[in-house]
Amino acid sequence: MMILRPVQKYMAMLVCAAAWLLCARGAVAQDDCLALFDKALDAYGRVALQESFNAFEQARACWLELSGGADTEDTALCLNYTGLILAQDGQYAAAMERYTAAGKIIDAVYGSNSGQAATIINNMGEAQRNMGDYTQALHSYEENRDRNWTGSTFGID
Repeated sequence: MMILRPVQKYMAMLVCAAAWLLCARGAVAQDDCLALFDKALDAYGRVALQESFNAFEQARACWLELSGGADTEDTALCLNYTGLILAQDGQYAAAMERYTAAGKIIDAVYGSNSGQAATIINNMGEAQRNMGDYTQALHSYEENRDRNWTGSTFGID
């Protein structure tokens, strides 16, 4: 399954185009971002990974525009989902980059013991295991086990 590799080459262009379209028509509204995110979730549920990946990237660009460029829980959620898609395609290193970025955002927004951080650390452990880095994967799983988690998770482990 190599569906994403050609897309990654043009992903920056697609994200910029989506942000430009939103800016060109005026102020970005939360409903615009939610509609893009819903489209991404629908495609993800249908296992239309290419469509889902693109829509998550567009939703992330929308939320960045809405927040004036500041990352939020919503942008972290998009990063986590695109990481899951990349991992499903066997692109574990690229998925790890997404999970790492999402983790930094969640730590800044909620703190390192949030339930959202638990989901991301678990996904990192899965990617590490799939890359054959069993020591680091075990460390991630143990970190998840040993933290005093608070709050809810994204619900997408």
